[in-house]
Amino acid sequence: MTRIDRKLEQKANSILVKNDMLTVPVDLITIANNHDIEVYHDRLPKGISGSIKYNGEKFQIVIDETESLVKQRFTLAHELAHYFLEGDKLLRNQEVHFDRHDKNSGEEDIDYLAGALLMDRDMVTKLYQVCPSVTKLAKTFNVSHSAMTMRLIRLGLM
Repeated sequence: MTRIDRKLEQKANSILVKNDMLTVPVDLITIANNHDIEVYHDRLPKGISGSIKYNGEKFQIVIDETESLVKQRFTLAHELAHYFLEGDKLLRNQEVHFDRHDKNSGEEDIDYLAGALLMDRDMVTKLYQVCPSVTKLAKTFNVSHSAMTMRLIRLGLM
């Protein structure tokens, strides 16, 4: 695990602890509500999974309602990661950040934090030792098979 990965793991754990969310599956809406972030589901233009913006009063996240529930959860975690890592920049610039299906290379830390928020390192490690089934773990954490596989690889469990 790199130094940056350790830092992001610590950030995710801190967020989960402060929001009393060391649960499975994590309730991302509660985390958003605890930070006064409004979350909406709407039909977004093709290729857009979600967005986050500051409207002058509070942050708002919009998630594409046409995507699968596990994809919506990852997108919400991804937008929350933007808030936790780049909230000051979004606040200053009051710009809308759109997340497209064809992500650019600047999103690795955001995706890493999103995965760590959805799948806490310690809980994943403990549950994987009991049941090393990617399919069962994905269902337990309410994430996609590919998200769980990537998380297990990043944690060095696969």
